[in-house]
Amino acid sequence: MILTNAKYLQRKILEWGGECVHTEGRDPHTGLYPLTLYTKSQTQQHTHCSPGGGGVLSSEGAGRKIRIENTRESLCFFVQWARTSIEKEKQERTKNNTHSYNFLHNTQAFLARFYTRENMSDLEKWHEKLGHVGMKQIRKCNIQGLKIPKKPFRCESCIKGKIHILPHKKNKSKQSQYKTGEVLHTDLQGPYVRTLHNERYPQIFVDIVSRKVWSVKLIHKYDSDKAIKKVIDESKIITGRKIKFLRTDGDGIFGRSKTFQELKEKEQFIHERPSPYDHNQNSIIDRECRTLLEGTSTNLFRSGTPSNFWGESVDHFIFTKNHIPKHEVTHNGKKIFISPNNFHAGKNEDFNLKNLVAFGTQVTCYIPKEKREGGKTPGQEKNFDGVLVGYVNNMRGYRVWDIKKKKIREVSYNFTVISEIENFGRTYKKKSRHFLS
Repeated sequence: MILTNAKYLQRKILEWGGECVHTEGRDPHTGLYPLTLYTKSQTQQHTHCSPGGGGVLSSEGAGRKIRIENTRESLCFFVQWARTSIEKEKQERTKNNTHSYNFLHNTQAFLARFYTRENMSDLEKWHEKLGHVGMKQIRKCNIQGLKIPKKPFRCESCIKGKIHILPHKKNKSKQSQYKTGEVLHTDLQGPYVRTLHNERYPQIFVDIVSRKVWSVKLIHKYDSDKAIKKVIDESKIITGRKIKFLRTDGDGIFGRSKTFQELKEKEQFIHERPSPYDHNQNSIIDRECRTLLEGTSTNLFRSGTPSNFWGESVDHFIFTKNHIPKHEVTHNGKKIFISPNNFHAGKNEDFNLKNLVAFGTQVTCYIPKEKREGGKTPGQEKNFDGVLVGYVNNMRGYRVWDIKKKKIREVSYNFTVISEIENFGRTYKKKSRHFLS
């Protein structure tokens, strides 16, 4: 069937003809156009639709509908199966109180794709996606089909970023007497090189029960009180419990600060401090600070991004650390591992680990029609190249550094094509000015 412009038909420039085979509207339930197929006996009762607007059924038309009848015998099963499947899906969505089923919308494929380097093993890929954690932590994730060898796995980025002297002694204090949200430890790091937003200090917080970690980036050290208030409020909202103890080191911003004393009286918590120069009394937060510093350095070494991206690297590492399984609990009679986020909130919500991506990975992002620049032409840009530098909290989206516009943009998981072929940042390691300017 050929559709032509009406003005050409009126001028009779083109000759057209044929047989009308379909006049019905779209099915309101499935969104499909139905096609009526006639049996051999019914062909004698239907008229032939011609450009003139009527007539009786010709012998040629009757023969055509007989051939259609043969086709219908092979299609009837498929049509019935498709209708049943759509109705079943619609009933399930209604039962689960989800949005109504839209057949045309749900048949569209997601835009997210992963392209992996040819010689990259599955173990190496997951080691990078999970924030360069050890084999013991990867086993807790219970990733289907992943084979973990007994021999040590060598990662050059981990060696360069995590090299250190003797570790802290294990903390033997009884933590079971507290509940999540009641005891927080904090410490301040820096000063570092200024980030994209001019920050120089990261302040680290850890809940000693759930081991959930926060990091708040500061421009000045005396902004620490605002960071403490922010974390205390967030923990209180998540757990429903007020803080009882806050442990810090002997820094003057905690012990002698007037604003800190006012915050202490308002929130009504006990301020604990370790003995001078005895780091073992403050081993929990010191160990988390070292882990965070090593993880951040590993991300920067691995990706080749400039050092002033340490703030994005910190947030990326903490998001990964808080969302991978760590704590062993019993659920429905089975022992499972849950993440610090779930343990801190007292819930068990699954997080798809496949959404985790290594820091500095090359990505290509889809630009929605509403955000595209220029007119609607074949050459209109509908994507941009970028570098993945983090995740958006409370959103199913990535933080992506736009190479062309030199800014960070928030992009949906489904609008991102991942290329795990090479670290895009390494291309600009010797051209850091081009990366930022």
